[in-house]
Amino acid sequence: MKTLEISAKDASPFIRFDPYGKLQIKGKSFGEDIIYQYSVLMNKIQEFAASGKKSLEVYIYLKYFNTVSLRCLFDLVTAIKGLQEKAGVKVRMEWNYIEGDDSMKEEIEEFKNEIGLDFQVLPEKDFLGGVMGECNWKCVS
Repeated sequence: MKTLEISAKDASPFIRFDPYGKLQIKGKSFGEDIIYQYSVLMNKIQEFAASGKKSLEVYIYLKYFNTVSLRCLFDLVTAIKGLQEKAGVKVRMEWNYIEGDDSMKEEIEEFKNEIGLDFQVLPEKDFLGGVMGECNWKCVS
C-alpha cells in the first residue's frame, strides 16, 4: 500500500493515510469534491484491510464539517469499526474539536455514541494555525 495524501483546500481537508496504519484528517470538510475524497480514502481502508496489518491510528481534526461530510465520516468510521471487530485490528482514534465549541463537541459525542466505537474526543486550543500550519499533534507539515 502506498501513502495516500490529499492536499487541503478551502473546503476540503488534508488527508494522509500511510502504509503503517496512520490516518490523519485535518481542516474543513464541506466542499463539492468531498464524496470523491472520502471514496478514495475508503478504497485505501479496504486496501489496508487486505494487507493484514493489525494496528490503526486515526486522528481527526476538523474545524467544520457539513451533513454530507458527516455521512462520509460515518461510513469511514463504520468501516474502521468493522476492521476492529472482524479482523482484530487494534484501533486508536482521536477526534479533536476547537476548545470552547460545545456544539461541535456534542455533535462528535453523539456521533461516537451512535456508531459505537470507543475513541477520544479532545479539545484543541491552537486549532489549525493555518491550513497546515504548525501543529502539536501527529501530522506532517
